[in-house]
Amino acid sequence: YYTIYRSTDDGVTFTEIATITSTGYLDTGLDSTQKYTYKVTAKDKAGAKSDETLKLAAVPQGRFTSPPPITEGPTVTPDSFAATVTWKTERVASSFVEFGLNKDKLTKEQGTADQLTEHSVKVAGLNAQTIYYYRVKSIDIDQNAAYSDVATFTTLEAPRVENVKIYDIRLTDAIISWTTTKESTAIIEYGPKTKYGFTFTDTSGSYSSTHTVKLENLKDGTTYHLHIEGVDRSDNPIASDDYNFTTLTYPKVLTVSSTNKAEGQTEVKWTTNVATTSEVEYYNDKSPNKTQGNSSLVTEHSILVFGLDDATEYKFKVRGRDQFGYEALSTENKFRTLEDTMPPVISEVKSESNTVGSGDAAKIQIIVSWKTNEPTTSQVQYGEGLSSSSYSAESDENAERVREHLMVIGGLTPAKTYHFRVVSKDKAGNESKSQGYSILTSRARQSFLQIVIDNLEDTFSWLGGVGKLFGG
Repeated sequence: YYTIYRSTDDGVTFTEIATITSTGYLDTGLDSTQKYTYKVTAKDKAGAKSDETLKLAAVPQGRFTSPPPITEGPTVTPDSFAATVTWKTERVASSFVEFGLNKDKLTKEQGTADQLTEHSVKVAGLNAQTIYYYRVKSIDIDQNAAYSDVATFTTLEAPRVENVKIYDIRLTDAIISWTTTKESTAIIEYGPKTKYGFTFTDTSGSYSSTHTVKLENLKDGTTYHLHIEGVDRSDNPIASDDYNFTTLTYPKVLTVSSTNKAEGQTEVKWTTNVATTSEVEYYNDKSPNKTQGNSSLVTEHSILVFGLDDATEYKFKVRGRDQFGYEALSTENKFRTLEDTMPPVISEVKSESNTVGSGDAAKIQIIVSWKTNEPTTSQVQYGEGLSSSSYSAESDENAERVREHLMVIGGLTPAKTYHFRVVSKDKAGNESKSQGYSILTSRARQSFLQIVIDNLEDTFSWLGGVGKLFGG
């Protein structure tokens, strides 16, 4: 074996530093500013010791003169916008990856000068779905550089936002749903302009490929822009295009007007900013609230309110609901109906006469019918003869106001001419009288016994006076 001695005072004194069996020795941990002197002695198996070798002096210039061997790798784990390259070296060295889009132009480099034996470099700033050429480089402390062969890797597809849906849009909220090709976090930037201004962040920090977010506290009738962002589990950014939606507009009554159309009829008109149903609620101190309307969805509304009292002030409100059930309601308004000064119009006057019963018990009556253009009372004035200059009798007035009238006048003389006219009054007291009409009452019908007696006398004239036997 061999014994190695070292001196730091130009060979004046030596210190044993190692005993080896090989013929070479690497002295490490030296100071590059210090001169070192060495000598070696040998001893065989019998214990015989040789003379000392010649003394050798030198100043250390470096530790290694050859590149650090790459013992494992490199291997690549690609992602969408980055790739992680790993390898091992026999001794400590730096970690760098040279890369580029051309095999002969590896112009970019990322890594660290930290001296390691296990190397891992995340190459960032890459393009998705792209082929890159690369090689690893490790430099030891003596600037010996080791290179791997040039190889390739392909980055993965970039994570995407897909199937964006905006639905259940209301006055102040809306639901946004989407999917991502990789599990990611969820962030929505939104606002009335493409600069957005508001941010929704899923604070749970969870990763998912399906996302649903409800945006709240929005303004009605406003167009919003939105942009979806997030990162996947590898911190790859994900972003969508710009989308927009418009919140519902709260229905409002814009204008209201009313116009009297006739006695007891007023037309109410109004407009709304969105299509709604139509309803008029009207009332006064003397009558309960009533409504009239229709269910058609329109923005220009017109309802004819009828059955009103004449010369009466009414208060009213208009309202309507849009297709989503939101209600537009006006403030209270007023209208006053017209005073009724027009008499009712009488038409279709008809009459007929009939006999009720027979013989001495027979009763003669006439039936008179007519129509009016508004609800009115019913009465018939009449007299004997054709002259209509005077009407000596009249029926009782039927105070029930109707449009179709029927009156029966009894106690009349059979086979006699009568003249008559009809009289109607509306609720305002306006009265109309028809022109005069005439009618011939029907004859009284004979009783069955009288008919038999008359037939017997006509057939057997020698039986004349038979009727007297029966009180005829």
